Amino acid sequence: NLDEYRSFSHFIIHISKASVNKRFRIECEFLTAKSRMVSTPVTNVLSLGASTNRIIINSTGLLHKIQLQDFNQIYQAFKIHVRSQCQLIHGKTEDVYRFHVPWSHEDFVVTTSAPSSIVIFAKLHRARPENDSSVPELQLHTARCCRYEITIRTSFLEVLGQLIRFHGIYLPMYVVANILLAFGRQLMHLYSEGHCLDFNIALNAAARPYKVIPFVNLAVFLLRYDWFKEMWSILMLPEIDILTLNKQGSSYPMIPILLFLFGTAIAYWNGIFLRMLLKQ
Repeated sequence: NLDEYRSFSHFIIHISKASVNKRFRIECEFLTAKSRMVSTPVTNVLSLGASTNRIIINSTGLLHKIQLQDFNQIYQAFKIHVRSQCQLIHGKTEDVYRFHVPWSHEDFVVTTSAPSSIVIFAKLHRARPENDSSVPELQLHTARCCRYEITIRTSFLEVLGQLIRFHGIYLPMYVVANILLAFGRQLMHLYSEGHCLDFNIALNAAARPYKVIPFVNLAVFLLRYDWFKEMWSILMLPEIDILTLNKQGSSYPMIPILLFLFGTAIAYWNGIFLRMLLKQ
């Protein structure tokens, strides 16, 4: 944006002493930002890498920007493959790729020599605020006369990493919920039949998300009212975890169900492990 530099008369480039004998070349161009901007939607997170979006840029300048539409949630993560092919290049040419998130000051920069093939993993550290409409973008500081092929696909491992990073702290709670449901089933069977069920059999019968999650959602809804908040504080109950996630903008309907299923699996294998341990 030239308006930001109208008062500038000089630009100073700092060169380290180790590079004092090297020769540098500075290229500059004036352009309209919109003419070098491309917009593309990211792939669906449920595609798990099966689908891709591909963009071809035949570079005639030094800067290109790719806006990544619909990329605003922390559970999204993508593998961006940038491949460059160049002709009529004399000497070594550097490309700089920058992944920029407007609402989060945690950009990262990758430097490579053209032609090259490089992979960038794009993910968010913070969900987009509700009153913000900006879009993450990949900025390519390119060489002239080069062809750039950008492929975007969902990265399953990175998505799983994002879920563990932001929601893994709540997994023990779901494990305990599953164990309590199994114990409750065992007590009911003991009271009605006179003997106790095996833990894993009781867990298979009792571990149902609809026995827990709807009541949590009901409590979250009622906590909007002052009278229920006062009752909650009188009982000295802790704050519901999902309220913290709501404040961080990282709460999604499918996450509790996935965590509950993970909790069921952990409780099930713990039951098998303890049974084998007690038999020895």
